Amino acid sequence: MNIESKNIIHNENSILPNNYKNSYETILTDLSNNNSNDNILPSCNDYKKNNIINNMSLNFKWHTKENKIVLYKKVLTLDAGNFSFTFNHAYKDVSAVQLLKAKIYTLSTSDSHSEFFVLSIDELNKNDSDDINTHKLNDSFALLDIDTHMEHSNSEHHHIYSNIYDINKDVKYFDPPLNSINKLTCNVYKQDQSNILDNITDSTSSIPFNIRLEFIIKTKEMTRIY
Repeated sequence: MNIESKNIIHNENSILPNNYKNSYETILTDLSNNNSNDNILPSCNDYKKNNIINNMSLNFKWHTKENKIVLYKKVLTLDAGNFSFTFNHAYKDVSAVQLLKAKIYTLSTSDSHSEFFVLSIDELNKNDSDDINTHKLNDSFALLDIDTHMEHSNSEHHHIYSNIYDINKDVKYFDPPLNSINKLTCNVYKQDQSNILDNITDSTSSIPFNIRLEFIIKTKEMTRIY
């Protein structure tokens, strides 16, 4: 039997292991050696024998691919609230970037603390405020509100500021999709001040601080959800 003349088409709905090429070629070789068999399509036993999962009967939906990225940094006094993250690789054709969770951890010698922090990300800023140009709320990305205060001693106070998507709904959409993104350039401002160090009496409650950011980056790439 001439296999090439039979228009063998592999089922595109089959999930193949890494060695799928060798496995499928094995099936074709077995079939070509069986000249008496006019049905050259792989049988269920052929799939099982070669460790190929035939998912023709599985239901699925197409969904835009979501990439989870987690970032963490200790921001020092020298940084004055300015820092950046560079990804391991660029994400292409980005349709949206969603902030799942953000937390800032501060350590100070007193209970003095900021009411909230303003997070500005050059690549993602989208917030509006009023017409006062000095407001850092304008053209910002997200706010982190005071969440928890822990007093370990009279001279050691921990404060946690947080932002959670279910409450804050911070997401940047791109229409048309962004060609690519491979870094985030960040600034953190204390409340609505022009610089995180403006209020000297409160500076020790703000810097240094640790920040953790969790994002979902959505692209045009599609994936199947079963």
